[in-house]
Amino acid sequence: MRYQPGDEFVYKRKSKKEKTRSFIISINDSTIVTNVDTIATHQVERVYFKQGNFLNVVGGFLVTGGVLIFLVDQVNVLFVQGDEASINENVATISLVSIGIGLPMMLAKKNAHRVGFKKRLRIIDRNSPFYYTESRFQPKGYISPHIPRN
Repeated sequence: MRYQPGDEFVYKRKSKKEKTRSFIISINDSTIVTNVDTIATHQVERVYFKQGNFLNVVGGFLVTGGVLIFLVDQVNVLFVQGDEASINENVATISLVSIGIGLPMMLAKKNAHRVGFKKRLRIIDRNSPFYYTESRFQPKGYISPHIPRN
């Protein structure tokens, strides 16, 4: 993850139990200045973010499809054929298998990184090869005096 001034930064400090949601105002040598507080990078225990991937989308389609197959079959039996409600074994098998496969795929997403040995917060300066100039944050109209512009 790359953060720039203006990005939303959701984190958990080592000394607190709750998450803090804030916006980055500036990034210094070893601190991150937000609209809520100034945090040293070594005080951050966990960084939260939104992430979705292909498995989450496929899992959502499988769960939705499994439920819809079962409901459409029940509507067909009750209203179209005029019979009493009954469960068809083939439809129930397909529905349960697709829900059983899709639910773990849909829920298996990682929305936080624990800052430690493998994942670290690094402050990248302009001379680093990891630095890039394209900014995701483009202000429209109002330019805040609290966010420094380079």
